[in-house]
Formats: sequence, C-alpha cells, structure tokens
Amino acid sequence: MTTKLFSFFSAAGFLALGFETEGYQVAFVNKYLPAFLDAYKHSRRALSMEPPEYGYYGGSITDFFSQPTLGSKLTHQVKQARRDGSLVGFVGGPPYKDCFSFLCIEAKLCKQIS
Repeated sequence: MTTKLFSFFSAAGFLALGFETEGYQVAFVNKYLPAFLDAYKHSRRALSMEPPEYGYYGGSITDFFSQPTLGSKLTHQVKQARRDGSLVGFVGGPPYKDCFSFLCIEAKLCKQIS
C-alpha cells in the first residue's frame, strides 16, 4: 500500500525528501518562500526524482482556506490520492509545526474530504 504525503512548510524539503527516499510518495508540496521552493525543486532534480504528482504551490497555507477555488482543488487532490487505496498523510517542518498540525488539517479538510 502506498502512502502519499502532502508536504507543507518544509523549508528546503529535507523532511519530505527523507520520507520519499524511505518509500513514501510526496504528492504535493507547498512552500511559502520562492527561494525554498527553488531549492526543493533543485534537490528533487539532483536526486533524479520526478516532480510531485499534484505539483507545487508557492504561497501561504492560509490561501487554501481563504481562496475557495484553491481550497477545493486541494480537497479534490486529497480525494483523488485516496481513490487507489493509498493512505494520505500531511507533513510539515519547522517553524510552523505547532500551527500546522494534523489536528488543524483534520478540523478544516476532513469535513470536505470524507
């Protein structure tokens, strides 16, 4: 069974890349700062990894809640990731892990995903 991860706040992406080298599939990546997104994309290329299935988003996590179209797109992607029986997880690195926790995702997205 595949586990697909949606990665948020992961700086240069070492947390997400570590999961991927251990067999998880990083399906989506959100980076706030363009320099970190560029670094992450460079790391994937250097490691000969394909881009994430659902691509990249360069902006604030709050955009997914404040922009209905963007939030709906993320919800659709999570549902789509689950269709083949894959487990879906959310990971995020410092400094925002206290703000963006699994409970935050549960409260906001699971109502839409179920």
